Parts: sequence; C-alpha cells; structure tokens
Amino acid sequence: YGIPNFKMRKEILQDKLEYLERMGIEFVCNTVIGKDVTVDDLMRERGFDAVFLGTGAPVGGEMKIEGEELANVYQATEFLVRGNLEPEQLPENMREPMDCADKDVLVVGGGDTSMDCVRTAIRLEAKSVTCMYRRTEAEQKGREEERKHAREEGVEFMYLTIPTRFTGENGRVAAAECERMRLGEPDESGRRRPEPIPGSQFTLPADIVVLAIGYSPDELMEKTTPGLRTTPWKTVRVDEDYATTRPGVFAGGDNVNGADLVVTAMADGRRASEAIHRYLESL
Repeated sequence: YGIPNFKMRKEILQDKLEYLERMGIEFVCNTVIGKDVTVDDLMRERGFDAVFLGTGAPVGGEMKIEGEELANVYQATEFLVRGNLEPEQLPENMREPMDCADKDVLVVGGGDTSMDCVRTAIRLEAKSVTCMYRRTEAEQKGREEERKHAREEGVEFMYLTIPTRFTGENGRVAAAECERMRLGEPDESGRRRPEPIPGSQFTLPADIVVLAIGYSPDELMEKTTPGLRTTPWKTVRVDEDYATTRPGVFAGGDNVNGADLVVTAMADGRRASEAIHRYLESL
C-alpha cells in the first residue's frame, strides 16, 4: 500500500487479491509472525508441512541524531502509506491528518524510495520539496528516470549534504541543522566515503522530514524460530532452493536479499514455490 498511486493504482492490487482468493488462498491479516503466532505454532500446532517466510525488510533506517523523535519526522513507509491512502483505509493510529500543503518538506536519502516520497509530497501540495543526499548524483542509487521526473515536478536536490540535528517548536520539527560533505576514500561498498567539511554548517527550514535511508529485516523471526540462522546483516540464510537452516522453512525476497525491488521478491517467491513443491513430494 506504500506504492504511490501515480505508479500503481490500488485497484490493480485489489483485483489481484480477489483473484488469489478465488483460487482458494486464505489471507489472515493483522497477525505478526513471531509475535502473535510463531513458526513453531504454524508447523506443530496448526499442521503446516512447509512455511515460506516473505517478511521483507520492514525496519526503516534511523539517523540516530538529536530531534529524530520530533513530531512530523516520518519513516518513508509511514509517509507513503499515509500520503497515498484515504484516512478510512489506514490503521487507527495513522489517521491523524498529515498536512503537507504549503509546507517545506525535506526527504533524506537518495534511492527510489526517496523519489516516491518527494513526488508524493509534490502531489500533497507542499510549498517546497528538497531531496538531501550525502554523496553526489554519480553515486546515487536508484533509477535516473525517477530523478528526472522528480526534477520536472519541482523537486530540489541538495547533494553532498547531511542533517546533523533536527530542531523543533512545540514538539514539532521546524528545521534541520545541516553540514556540507566532500568525498574521501572508498568505503566497503566501493563508493567514496562522504566526509564533513569543517565550518560548513547551515540551517534549512523543514516542517516535515521524511527519512528514506534504507531498510533492514526484522530480528523477530530469528529470535522466535529455533534453528533459523541469519547473516550479520539480519538477512535469512538460504540455499539454492530457498530452504533455510530450519527444516521445512523457506524464505525469499527482501528478508534474504536485503531491500530490493518488488519484482525481485516476486521472482524469489515463484522459484521458492517450485522448491517447496519438490520438498512436499519428498515427504
């Protein structure tokens, strides 16, 4: 539901869900695996012979700077969901109006998710929308086409810049204290590491801040599933058949690959379903 309406109409998703239900698939909503029910519960008490974990990478990255807790500082997913659904379609804890009209909106991050956020803010009639990224456009992840569309729609890009603190008034964010950066030696990813430029601090007004700085899998699955091993990056370990280290449990998508595209996760699901079919035939 966080995919912006200008990329995919919600009716397409609803049609797909109804098609799957007609095939006999049952959807159990408002249930957190690892909290409301565990993998052990599913296999031992409810009799499932195989379980596929497609839990994604739902944990949004945090900057861990002062002021991040202020009102109107949003994680990208919450901003996108609230910005692309009607209030009655949202969970009750998200129904408070998110008013971007005539506001200065700052989006931190440089990937495709940040482009979804800036373009959503434009459609919510923000006064100004700024995308802030700590490297240059040459190092920026995501599709160039997305940035082109954002510029055409009025988004300003601020490169080699990072917020160091958010300040507020009456508990709500009002500005971002920022610092200019320069590129140093390459880091472990191969991209040149951004380094702060002494004396380059400045303040940028910001009524709404959106953090789009990456996602990681939830640790809940590993903590509640005996025998399930993960990597140092919290992704689930699988073999070439998407089988995890726990017999009968398979996984694919972002909780295996890290945050990636929807189509990549769909491809994993299709291949994993074939492996699960072979596994069930072997029982």
